[in-house]
Amino acid sequence: MTAACELIVKRFGAGITPFTFTNVNIENYSTEPWLAEDQSTPSGSKVSISGTCMVSLEAWSSIRDALGLEASRLEYATMENGAANYLINMTSATSAIGGPYLKLTATQVIGGGVALIRFDLNDTTTICDLPVISHVWTQRMTVDAAGRLTRHINGTLRAARNATASDGLLPPRNSTAWSAAQPYADMFRRAILPNVPAAGWRRESQEFAYDSIGTGLLYQIIDKQYAYDLPNGVRVGDMEFTYERTVQDAGIGNCRVVVELEGDMSLMTLSNSQPSGNRRLVEAAVALSKARIDATYPFCIITRMAITERNILSGFSIRFELDSQVFPSNENGASVLAPIARMVGQRFSITRTNNTRTMDPYGAATPATLGTCGANPSVFSVYSMVPHYIGNVLSGMNCDGENVALPYASILTHEGTPDTGAITIAVCTTDDDGVDEMNAAFEDGLHFSEMEQPENAGGGVQIVSHSISTTNCRYDSGLVRMAPMYIAAAELVLQTQRPRVFVTERVEIARANTAPDKLMRPLPVDAMLVSDDWNVSFGKFDQQGTRMFVGVYERTFSMYDNGTTSGGYFTDATAYAGSVRGWSAPNSIIQPSISPVATGASQVLASSVFTANPTAANNYGVAAESFVT
Repeated sequence: MTAACELIVKRFGAGITPFTFTNVNIENYSTEPWLAEDQSTPSGSKVSISGTCMVSLEAWSSIRDALGLEASRLEYATMENGAANYLINMTSATSAIGGPYLKLTATQVIGGGVALIRFDLNDTTTICDLPVISHVWTQRMTVDAAGRLTRHINGTLRAARNATASDGLLPPRNSTAWSAAQPYADMFRRAILPNVPAAGWRRESQEFAYDSIGTGLLYQIIDKQYAYDLPNGVRVGDMEFTYERTVQDAGIGNCRVVVELEGDMSLMTLSNSQPSGNRRLVEAAVALSKARIDATYPFCIITRMAITERNILSGFSIRFELDSQVFPSNENGASVLAPIARMVGQRFSITRTNNTRTMDPYGAATPATLGTCGANPSVFSVYSMVPHYIGNVLSGMNCDGENVALPYASILTHEGTPDTGAITIAVCTTDDDGVDEMNAAFEDGLHFSEMEQPENAGGGVQIVSHSISTTNCRYDSGLVRMAPMYIAAAELVLQTQRPRVFVTERVEIARANTAPDKLMRPLPVDAMLVSDDWNVSFGKFDQQGTRMFVGVYERTFSMYDNGTTSGGYFTDATAYAGSVRGWSAPNSIIQPSISPVATGASQVLASSVFTANPTAANNYGVAAESFVT
C-alpha cells in the first residue's frame, strides 16, 4: 500500500494526534438515502464503509486504549487518493449525528507480531448545509358540545449535531430568519410557531422538549376558540353578569358584574412610571364592566365594588365585582320601564393587536433585574433549553482525563422585547326589536304597565321601598248578661247602650331620600276622631349618600250607632224582622296602603284605607257581624 491508501482518523480533543492505519483494504462501501420524519422527504445520506488493515501489536495496544473496542466518535476520518481526491472524507462538520463513528475489531496474526484489524465506519450527512434536517407535525381538531373548536399540534423539528452559531445564541425572530446555522434545536421555537387561527382564539398551552439525543425539538401547542378576545396583557379570564328586578325593590334593576382576569408575565415589564400589572388588569375589568353597567348614566347608583388581588407573589390575577342599582334604559339612554333591560345581552367588542394574540414560545419577556420599586425597563429576558451534549465530554466520548466536571441541565438567557398595548373595549349599539318583543310578552304577567319611577334631576331615587298597613276594628255591643240566683232560671241579656265601633289605622311607609307625607284620610260619616299620631324616622346615609325615611301614621276613630243605617250600620230585616243590628267597614271596602310596585293609584298621598268607590282596584270586602239584642 502507498501512503495514499492510509486511513487517518482523529478523535475529539485538543492536541490529539491522528492515528494512521496502513495496508488498508476497503471491502464494502454503501450509501442509502436518509429520509425525514415523514419517511418520504430525503434529508441526507447514510454512509457505511468497512474493511481491513494491518498494524503492529504495539500500535494496536495504543490504538485500543485511545479509541476503545466499541464505537468511538471521531472528529474526522479520511483516506486520500492523490492530493485532494478523497476515497473517504467523513467530518463532524458535515455530520447530522455528530459523527463519524468508528468500530474496531482485531485478530492477531500468529508468528508475525502484527494485528489484522477490521474497521467499520458509519455516518449520516445532510444534503445541504442548513441546520434543520426535517420538520414534521400533525394537527387534530375537536368540536365540543357548544360547537367551539380546539386545535392540537404535535410536531418534531430535527436539527443536525454539526450546527454552529453564526449570530451568537439569539433565536430567529421569525420563520424566514433561520437559514444561517443555529447552535441548538431549541433556537427554532419562534421560526416554527404557528399563529393563533383568528380573533377570539386563545393559546391554551405550549410545550417544548428535547429528545434523548438533544437534536430533536418536540412540541405540543393547544389553541381553543372563544367568543371574544381578551384585552392586551390578559391571557386567562372571563366575566359574568346578573340582572335582577323584584317587586320589593320597586322595579329597580339590581346588577352585578364579576370579572376574573389573569395577566401575562409581560406585565412585569411595565416601568415605574406606568401602572402596575394588577392595576392594568383592574383597568381592563372596569372597561369590561361597562359592557353591562354604564356607570356614567345619571340614574345608576354604584352600591358595591370589591377588588381582590389574588396570588400576588405568583403573578398577576384579580377578581373584580361591581354591584349597582339602575333604571332600565333604551338605546338613547332614556329611562324606560321594561322587564328585560337593554343591558342584558348587550353587544361589545374587544380589540387587540395580532402580535399579542400569539404568545411568545419562550414565554413573556421579563426583567433581567428587579429594581427597588419594580422592573428595570432596560433589559428583558427570555429563556431557552441547552441540549445535553454541549460541554458534556461523556456524551461525546472524548475520554479527556479523569474527574471531569459533569454538566447539568441549564437554560440560556436571551434578550426579549416587552409587548403591552392599550386596552380597547367598546360597547356596540344593537337592535332592540327582539328585546322589545320579549318585554311585550312579559308586560301583562309582571304588571309593569302602570309602573312609575319618580326621581329627581340628580338621579337620586325617591321611590317607595315598602309600606305596611294594618286596620283593626273593635266592636262594643253594649250588651250586659245578668245571671239569676236560681240554677234553672234563664239569664237576662240587657243592652245598656247602643253599639260602638273603634277603628284603628296604622300605616308604615319607607321612602328613599325624601320623607313621606302624612296621609290625610277623610273620616267616615258620623266618625269621631279619638287619637292621631304621625312619626318619621330619618335613617343614616349609606356609602352612596342614600338614606331611607320611615313614616308611621296611626289614628283611632269611633262611630256610634245612632239608630240609622249610616256610618256603616245597617239593619238585617231578613233574620229577626228588624231586631238585629249589624256593622261593616264603611262602604264595605278596605283599600291597601301604598304599594311597593309603585302603581299610579298608590302614589296618591291623600288617600285613605277606606275608599268611597266600591269598584276600586286592589280592594277586598269585610264580612258583616251580627249580634242579638
